[in-house]
Amino acid sequence: MNTTTTTIMIMMVLSLLNYIHAFSNNPIILKGNTVSKDAKLLLFVPGGKVPPEDYVSFVKSSQEKSASDMNLYVAIVRCGQLNLCNPLGSLNSEIDNAIEQAGVANGNNAFTSENIFIAGHSLGGVGARHYVDEFNGKSKYGTKPFAGLMLFGTQFNGDNEKFTGTLGYPENLKAFPIPLLILAGELDMLPISHIALVYKQYVNLTMGEKIAKPIVVIPGMDHSQFCSPFNVSGDLQPEISNEEALEQSSQVVSSFMLAQQSFAVAMTNRHQNYLLQIVANTTQAMTAPFLIATDMEISEICIQAQKFTINYLPSDILKKVVNIDVLVRNTSASLEHGHTKITKDSDGNLNLLIVSYAYYGFNKSFNPVERFAPSYTSADDISCKLVSGDAIAKAAGTPKGTSLWPSKSPNITCEMMNQATIKTGIQLLTKYWPASYNRWTKQGRQFQTEKDSSTFAGPQWVFASSLKFDAGSSQTDQSIPVKVTSSYLYSNIASKIFPGNYYCKLLSPAKVIEWVMTKGLTKRLS
Repeated sequence: MNTTTTTIMIMMVLSLLNYIHAFSNNPIILKGNTVSKDAKLLLFVPGGKVPPEDYVSFVKSSQEKSASDMNLYVAIVRCGQLNLCNPLGSLNSEIDNAIEQAGVANGNNAFTSENIFIAGHSLGGVGARHYVDEFNGKSKYGTKPFAGLMLFGTQFNGDNEKFTGTLGYPENLKAFPIPLLILAGELDMLPISHIALVYKQYVNLTMGEKIAKPIVVIPGMDHSQFCSPFNVSGDLQPEISNEEALEQSSQVVSSFMLAQQSFAVAMTNRHQNYLLQIVANTTQAMTAPFLIATDMEISEICIQAQKFTINYLPSDILKKVVNIDVLVRNTSASLEHGHTKITKDSDGNLNLLIVSYAYYGFNKSFNPVERFAPSYTSADDISCKLVSGDAIAKAAGTPKGTSLWPSKSPNITCEMMNQATIKTGIQLLTKYWPASYNRWTKQGRQFQTEKDSSTFAGPQWVFASSLKFDAGSSQTDQSIPVKVTSSYLYSNIASKIFPGNYYCKLLSPAKVIEWVMTKGLTKRLS
């Protein structure tokens, strides 16, 4: 084979590869009503490994619902043959290519930033957020802010643009610079507690800010129904049809886009009221159990544990315990140096000082899986340093040598406290969102509390022990429970080292709720 022939063949192969690459990254464009300089664009970034074609029904339905009031074009980014839109790779250029191709379809009228909505599903939501963070107000499409950002089932919270932590729903909703729609299904594979944390900020926004930043959870919808018929492996089985999910989700998207525009007052108000109403009807009730439970993590669980661990004492002693103060800690080191205390006033009443520390592994862990893909937003465990029952009996004036003090072992175990916490979580669910509890009773994996694991020294309990929440390896076998085991340290009032202390690492009721709502469910897609 001569040199000329070889060169020609190489050029042909390179041309073919360039053609394949160009084809594999050619976006899907849905034209608007007409060619127009003021047309809007919905730029959509697909989830990881999901064929872009599987989002056409969703975005087309959103487009059609907006058609009478908005000339909307749609561009779905295509990220190579693997369908993996990588924010660390070429995604930004692929988004630019999609926006430019949409402009060509719009009669070569380039879209300007104030007319572009950026959206993404799952991992695509991370890429969409990254693009907005990097180019909002300073893109090649103009210096005005983008029309809005839409995150569908993005699942994580965080503003980390250096990729040493999570990027997803903003940590400060009020400060986020452009309109933002957060939309997910109730059965979104991971707990909707990630959304609950954002909704907690939403309730403190002004009315105008709430319209610009709605937080919507659709009951019975799963993660995969944004991209039907594609099934995301491990996703929860939905309880509404694909048609119902498409109808509801596209209506939310259409109303969000139209509510941000300056149209006739009656039309704008209709969409704004719809957004406010759907948040009030579903998101509020669905997130309430978790938000109430997570507020309890800071100190309330330890207060309840202190009361629970001494409820065996005679009523005349319990009446003398008039106050329980909590020393809240935020690091393991400060937990180590926090100590319980009993003080007695002139009337013989007892005031207790206990110590509480809620540990959130996804914020502090060196494990990259926990940092980049946290499954839970609840506390991994709650460390409670409590006053022992026999110390209280002694302080109340009970004679030594009775059955009340000294006590060789605690009368109430940490395991019993965990059982009480499980009941608390379930009670919150049955009060605010009973459908979730009813679902779990039919297909959920149960809780199994285990005998407490003992430790022998304070530093060991603080630094080298933790609550064990063992879910095992199977997500679909309902017969396998999640096993909950506390670590404890007990020093009775006669101990020579820190007498009168009872330490427990306890289960959070917020984790109970996350387990019951999603993580402990067994009906999943393969």
